[in-house]
Amino acid sequence: MKTIIKNGQFLLRENDELIVSTANLIIENNMITSIVKSSDDFNDLFSEESLIEKVNVIDGRNKLYMPGLINAHTHTPMSLLRGYADDVSLREWFEHIWPIEAKLDGDAIKWASLLSIVEMIQSGTTCFLDMYDHMEQIAECVDLAGMRTCLCRGVIDFCSKQELDAKLQEVRALTVNWHGKAEGRISTMIAPHSLTTVTSETLNRLVRIADEFSLPIHTHFAEVTADVAEIKHKYKLSPTRYLLQHGVLNRKCLLAHAVHIDEDDINILSEHDVSIAHNPSSNLKLGSGMAPIPEFLEKNINVAFGTDSSASNNRLDVFTEMRATSLLYKGFKHDPELFPATQVIDMATINGARALFLEDVGELRVGARADLIAVNIDQPHFYPHSNLISSLVYSASGADVVDVWVDGRQLMKNKELLTIDIDKTVHEFKRVYKRFF
Repeated sequence: MKTIIKNGQFLLRENDELIVSTANLIIENNMITSIVKSSDDFNDLFSEESLIEKVNVIDGRNKLYMPGLINAHTHTPMSLLRGYADDVSLREWFEHIWPIEAKLDGDAIKWASLLSIVEMIQSGTTCFLDMYDHMEQIAECVDLAGMRTCLCRGVIDFCSKQELDAKLQEVRALTVNWHGKAEGRISTMIAPHSLTTVTSETLNRLVRIADEFSLPIHTHFAEVTADVAEIKHKYKLSPTRYLLQHGVLNRKCLLAHAVHIDEDDINILSEHDVSIAHNPSSNLKLGSGMAPIPEFLEKNINVAFGTDSSASNNRLDVFTEMRATSLLYKGFKHDPELFPATQVIDMATINGARALFLEDVGELRVGARADLIAVNIDQPHFYPHSNLISSLVYSASGADVVDVWVDGRQLMKNKELLTIDIDKTVHEFKRVYKRFF
């Protein structure tokens, strides 16, 4: 199937700068095969004779097409816990959350994850990283929905040796069964939950599994001051030097949060293949603090966006994270030039692809995977269209997304989901919720 989007506004990159240009884009199978700006050139390329074949032609007027957003850190089943433990600190939040999570089964995980996937598709996310357990069920949801994802079986070792061994077996099984599957849309990482929820021995075992499968490592990192203090007390090292000591930084690595680190930590991270998943809304809501994102970027550390979970955010809208980051740091640093719109859009797209170690994802160009979204710009809060790049950050929200494609397959058309039965998903979610609350 060939899809032609005609006369749309497209967010493109020219000479390493983001621009918006009227163009025509062609998708064949799962790839972008042509982007043509001139109508004359486009008509020459696709004459009436060539359109006799089966082609899906879309009128792109009044829409802005951009790369799909990438959510580099979330926990999809936690939609069941949205609003359950609000307005408390992280460690108190865990005291509420963990007892309920321990009761969740595969049925609950399935429908809670599907509901989160619906929310992400509707708000323009085409790719996400998920850390949880019951990952087989989540993988099946991703396959059904048509999303792109990186799956991580999070490991906490507050358990018996037998239970820990079973968890590590699940880590291996997830990689064997799903890495590279779903037409290549699913990848995996190895995921110690955090440095304070696994022992040194367990961290070493997970590093060895990462080496065995040549996979990156993903973990929560320096999220609150208590985490940092605990590592320093136990090991007489900063969290960053603790990672270094255990070889975590000797491979590709994605760290979530990284709020409480100093200049020495930043220098160490800059010397390794490390990305940061920045979760501004979750960090602010939990009172955890603000990560030193400007300092990361000054050291050329790749920074992407994460929403964290519905239980700590409480939404999965990456547009919200873009706007929050740009506004907060401008105010906090008293510098209106910090985080211009182009930079935060990159963090939500191409930087997210780098953070998940994905190739040919995160931008609209010939040869890239056809992961893209359409934003309805024929609305009052987008006019007068004087600076549409700025509007994507300061005016838009996930509610403005109308069309979504992943790997060339359309997942949402004019706000209608094409791969997931939303009514059934909501019905089953409500049923599952009543089992636990």
